[in-house]
Amino acid sequence: MTSRFKRQYAGILALCLLTGCRAIGVLFPEIDNQDKNWLKTESHHYFIYCRPESPASQDMEQIAEQLDSCYEDVLTQLDVGFSARINYYLYSSKDDLEQWVGRRVQGFSIGEFDYAVEVYDSRRATMNSHETVHFVAYHTLGVSELIFLDEGLAEAIAHCHDRTPRGKLTMHDTCGRLLAQDGLFPLEVLTDNDRFRQIYLSPEVSVYYCQCGSFVRYLIDNYGLTKLKSLVPRTREDNYRMVFEAVYGKTIEDLDAEWRDFLRDY
Repeated sequence: MTSRFKRQYAGILALCLLTGCRAIGVLFPEIDNQDKNWLKTESHHYFIYCRPESPASQDMEQIAEQLDSCYEDVLTQLDVGFSARINYYLYSSKDDLEQWVGRRVQGFSIGEFDYAVEVYDSRRATMNSHETVHFVAYHTLGVSELIFLDEGLAEAIAHCHDRTPRGKLTMHDTCGRLLAQDGLFPLEVLTDNDRFRQIYLSPEVSVYYCQCGSFVRYLIDNYGLTKLKSLVPRTREDNYRMVFEAVYGKTIEDLDAEWRDFLRDY
């Protein structure tokens, strides 16, 4: 989940600090009196916290190596310089995280407070860079008010190495099949932040993330990273059409149609 999506909680966070609301346990677990049950590991780019005797505690050496590799990959792909460490909290299950955040989510990052939170359970084999992308982008590129662009950037970077057995990029391959089945969201759904908040808690959330990632990956690969980096911090809900046309010389509708044509032949 994007850091910009969390900005709406800034006032709530301040209230949490003043009132002792339990949400503070997620945002600042190490100072919450009710939740000090953490093991801390320091890697080159992270302070990693996990539950004692959890799956993460058993895999910590591997997790630290994977996260450091993700961090370096993000810097390379975004072509940015950055060195601050991320506080990365690995909860042992969605139930564990829900106890503190109040909702069943897989994870999120809060760039404003240098935090990332994620579930790592027995089904988890590897870490990816999705939350790290949000964090690094927040501090280097800026973020968009359009959730689909922020989530699309995170997915485009985090999964750009994922390939099918035939060597195709997995996100494009999946979206191509969805397009053939009329299973992709219309553009007007992607650009509606309120619809995202509805989709996020629905079974369709995986389609949303894959579609956003595929679209942004198409923009990067066909129009260059520089244009995408110019686009993201300038887009708001009330100006994104104008900004897309200013950056790409084409309407967002034209770019969406191009991307769908690309998927048909992928």
